[in-house]
Amino acid sequence: MTLPLTGIRVLDMSHVIAGPMASFYLAQLGAEVIKIESPAGGDVMRASKAGPHEGDTPAGFVTLNAGKKSLAVDIREPEGNEAIRALAATADVFIENFRPGVVAKYGLDYDSIRAMRPDIVYCSISGYGQRGEWSQRGAYDHVVQALTGMMMMSGDSAEAPPLKVGFPVIDVAAGVL
Repeated sequence: MTLPLTGIRVLDMSHVIAGPMASFYLAQLGAEVIKIESPAGGDVMRASKAGPHEGDTPAGFVTLNAGKKSLAVDIREPEGNEAIRALAATADVFIENFRPGVVAKYGLDYDSIRAMRPDIVYCSISGYGQRGEWSQRGAYDHVVQALTGMMMMSGDSAEAPPLKVGFPVIDVAAGVL
């Protein structure tokens, strides 16, 4: 059986949950996903060992990155940056979730990638957009839960303090969408 995204190449420079969740779904639909990680330790989720029975690679990381190829590249080094640009020229989809301005500093922003691959689908995930007063703020799941009032609606009673939802629902929803 041929999956719907067979033949599509995704270059995934995202990390933690939202971006990896998005590219996970693309991989499950048949896309070739190449996950780029820093050689200085990889995705933050690689270090998130949750329990005493975890293997070499944490289950959370494995879950979000199943079906992907992985490549450690330092985009700050000229050779690494060139390797990413070469891969981007062959990709159909480019995903990143760095703070606004970071990928532009390395020539990996939408305009730069589009100059190499005009038909690229470029997905930039940020909590508060690429420009504006809040664009440089970190948008962690629990922060967005608080800002949206979700935490106010959780808990044992109306008098109880705000309570974070245990599951990273905001990050997962961003990745799904």
